[in-house]
Amino acid sequence: MFKVRLAAGVERLTTEEFKLVGTSSKPLPDALRPLAFLSREWWSINGLQQAGVSSENVEALIRAGILSFGLGRDSFPRAARTFYEAQFPVHAAAFPLLNWLDGPLPITTIWIGLPLCHLTNMRHSTATGLASVLDALNGTIVPLLGIFPFINPTEKCLEYLRRAHILACDAGKRLGVLGGDHRVAWALLEAVRRSTLTGRQMRYIHIDAHHDLYGSMDHARTDNVAHSNFLLRLLENGTIDEAVLIGCRDNPAPIKQVSERGFGVVSCADYASAPRAAREKRYTHLSIDLDILDPSIVPDVSSPLAGGWSLETLKTTIREILVSEAVDSVSLVEPGMSVASAAIARDILETLSE
Repeated sequence: MFKVRLAAGVERLTTEEFKLVGTSSKPLPDALRPLAFLSREWWSINGLQQAGVSSENVEALIRAGILSFGLGRDSFPRAARTFYEAQFPVHAAAFPLLNWLDGPLPITTIWIGLPLCHLTNMRHSTATGLASVLDALNGTIVPLLGIFPFINPTEKCLEYLRRAHILACDAGKRLGVLGGDHRVAWALLEAVRRSTLTGRQMRYIHIDAHHDLYGSMDHARTDNVAHSNFLLRLLENGTIDEAVLIGCRDNPAPIKQVSERGFGVVSCADYASAPRAAREKRYTHLSIDLDILDPSIVPDVSSPLAGGWSLETLKTTIREILVSEAVDSVSLVEPGMSVASAAIARDILETLSE
């Protein structure tokens, strides 16, 4: 599915020498001589093989920073793939990079991991929860393209997400992000807004036990984004145009306050009673926090609330949304560290990838 080209760090690659940014010119190694014809244009892996570059060399050259991979307008951040392969070598090897290059792939969603971690409970870390989920996957049912190595939504993190979003769009796929805490949704939507044409409406569907609207309405700063207030920040910053809360069983007062201030927020017990939207000129993101489920099912989420959904109710709701709306991106956040939580997250990931 993806193609390769010279990485941005390669200043020159001729029949005689090459130069990486920050280094002096070096003679071209024999293994790289077949690449002397490359430019900034994209090449398929089949084209490189016909030019004498083996598949194994392509992977090695990507890891060495000589080649980058992507499609259309941008390349995928190499550091995200390198981090993923170093942290989860067995998982990454089950669906190697060559599988992404050979394509086309029968997938609807390109998944990345983003271990943002905003601790409220020292016995629970969403970053470790993400690792537990990946350990429960075999790497082929829900393959990951990479993991962005960030515990906070920095500017570099947003740039990585922007590139991943463009890559998914160019591939005609949905972008999926596995968290991490719910700032994952804030970071993704901020990045999408930066890479989406002005004038396109942004619709956010929030399946969560909590509304995440806590905090002051007066100081919506990037460094003041938490998993409990990120939705408030998205609304006040104008990042999203409307938010549909489904299944929220938290204190309703902040929802009323935000609505009275003129923000487009509605709260519904289920998707059947949620307002529908036209598909044209609209970007839709679906985000799911595992605490939507009853604590008897997933007791190790960060902030459990009694009276939650069953797993079947959640899966049915996801399928209804994916059929009824043109969903452009999805996120699954706040996984716990238990075996049960990881297994349930895997089940939800598969549903989101249908």
